[in-house]
Amino acid sequence: AAMTNHGVLDNVIMVSKLWWDARTPMCQTAIREAVAAGGRHTVELTYSVIEDLALPAFEARGVTMVTPTEAQWEQMRDAVLPGIKESYIEQNGERGRALLEGLEREIASYEN
Repeated sequence: AAMTNHGVLDNVIMVSKLWWDARTPMCQTAIREAVAAGGRHTVELTYSVIEDLALPAFEARGVTMVTPTEAQWEQMRDAVLPGIKESYIEQNGERGRALLEGLEREIASYEN
């Protein structure tokens, strides 16, 4: 089995723009900080369950765990990502394409 971490979702909070804009800047800051703290706590708990319970259970059953290298990650992304993007756009049309392109631009802004 592979340790891919692809299932770790630290936190997603969604609210309406109307509701958000009605909050004071101090309240918005408090919400952002609380969500970030909750996300960190969720990740810590997730990893503690993996390390303390899941990995020992797998090992007890003779399962060998493998952590992909960065090169293996790149190979995996290169193999599957184009098909995933294509499928998403087929299912969601031009709006989906625009959303995907916006997401890719946002991700790129953090990588540079």
